[in-house]
Amino acid sequence: MDQAITVKYLNATAKTPARYKAMCTAGASFVHAGDYETEQAAASAAVLKLLKRFRWDGVYYAGRMPDGRAVFVKPNSFRGEVAE
Repeated sequence: MDQAITVKYLNATAKTPARYKAMCTAGASFVHAGDYETEQAAASAAVLKLLKRFRWDGVYYAGRMPDGRAVFVKPNSFRGEVAE
């Protein structure tokens, strides 16, 4: 099953630093804290940790949702045909 992965920024609290939460459509998630130069680098690091956790491989394309969340998708063999 193909998975779309979204990344949400979580603000710092009194007890935890700012962090990024990578979530896939299957419900799995991984919260990653780290100091990166850009938001995209931090989001990518969170996604890589999630991919490694579940031993998912392949190429993922990065983009942005209208609400600003980062999204990563894995291309498949879909050729524009819809099965009925």
